[in-house]
Amino acid sequence: MNLNHQSNQHLSTTIHDMRNELEGLDNEIKELKEKQRLLIIRLKKECYHPHDSLRECAYEKNFFVSTFPPMRVCMICGTWEEGWGCGYKALKSNSENSVPMIPRDELYRFRRGDQKGPDVD
Repeated sequence: MNLNHQSNQHLSTTIHDMRNELEGLDNEIKELKEKQRLLIIRLKKECYHPHDSLRECAYEKNFFVSTFPPMRVCMICGTWEEGWGCGYKALKSNSENSVPMIPRDELYRFRRGDQKGPDVD
């Protein structure tokens, strides 16, 4: 019985240590996400979305929801916007060359934050 008690005590200590380590990792992840958010804000403020960094996907019919609008993304900073309504504003291209088209799922991989960028205080 004494051996069983020692084994349970060791197991309890190990579980406690693992829980503490996990909480430490959670805190590190939280800090890294905040650093990432602030860096994205800075990048979006300074990026001028050059024409050669823009990519676009076509509208897409969806019979279950509705139709997905065309969309553009800046591959440098991750700003993205939909192109219906008044068209593109932040990602409007002044070039006579067309913006290269890519599949929608590939475009999604470049997006960061909301369309206009994270709120800036």
